[in-house]
Amino acid sequence: LFFVLLLVNASYAQSRFLSILFPPADSLITKYDTTKVDPKLDQLTLRLYSVYNGNEFLIEGSDETAVFSANSKYRLGLGFGYRWLILNAAIVSPFSNRYNNSRGETFAVDVQMNTYSSRFQTDLRFQWIDGYYKKSNNEVYLNLKNKSPFEIRQDLKLRSLGAGLSYTFNKNYLHKHGFDQTKTMKKSGGTLLTGLRIGYLKVFTDSVLFKESSNKSIQELISIYGGFSFGGAYTFLISKNWFFSIHGVVNASLKKIDTKGYSISGNEKNKNNNFSFSPTIRSSFGYNSSKHFIGLYGILDNELNNKIGSNKIDYYFSTIKLIYAFRIKVAD
Repeated sequence: LFFVLLLVNASYAQSRFLSILFPPADSLITKYDTTKVDPKLDQLTLRLYSVYNGNEFLIEGSDETAVFSANSKYRLGLGFGYRWLILNAAIVSPFSNRYNNSRGETFAVDVQMNTYSSRFQTDLRFQWIDGYYKKSNNEVYLNLKNKSPFEIRQDLKLRSLGAGLSYTFNKNYLHKHGFDQTKTMKKSGGTLLTGLRIGYLKVFTDSVLFKESSNKSIQELISIYGGFSFGGAYTFLISKNWFFSIHGVVNASLKKIDTKGYSISGNEKNKNNNFSFSPTIRSSFGYNSSKHFIGLYGILDNELNNKIGSNKIDYYFSTIKLIYAFRIKVAD
């Protein structure tokens, strides 16, 4: 009898806990204007996707301007979403290794998390990159393939942390329509966005990052920044099932920048404060029916004008994802 009562109490506690995490759909549906949005409170979304995280930076010094890129890998992943809960997991695609011989080996931990609620959008990232290759002028300016061996810089390393929080003014606008597929819009619409942004960037090497005319060599640049953002978003429902979404904000940041290096007289350090503007663009396009979603989305972000004197680093990072999702109706 004791064990029976224990099991009953455990089952009740579990049921109570799940009802707190996922309240009955009837108790939530009144929060939505169902003439404009479909909250899909009774549907589980399963997804298969391919993702690519780009990572590169431009170094501009007194004697050279060059773009260095990580040998980023394509990854394949699976995930699911139910209401607010979104979980994804991905592994490196086997065919990505074909680029290692020409572009060098990159060790990368590149985590970029983007979550979307009815009012708030949260971005978190952590990037630990060891090893870059120098892009040719053909790649940078003409978008053509490189025909000669790449300059491999295994000594170039990057560490970066960042967080952003933005507020959506229109409660009926759903970022989820194109980005995590757990809710959809029934009408085209847009919203204004405003938010905050903080971050840390460190680019360093054990050789030379910048060579200055005064016989100084800089090996490390650190930028700590914070600021605000303002912009907007709009989703066009092209037909019953096809859509296109575009989000754009301008980030205004105050930056504290430090460099370290050496000269014939010993170690060299320098500090500077500056103010910069940088854009963040998000876009998605695809087919969205009651059961199926096929779409492509991209997030292009950057931190520009990390500058001291004539030396500057512009940092660019991105996520591009191709998704197929299937929705299953579950019992409430």
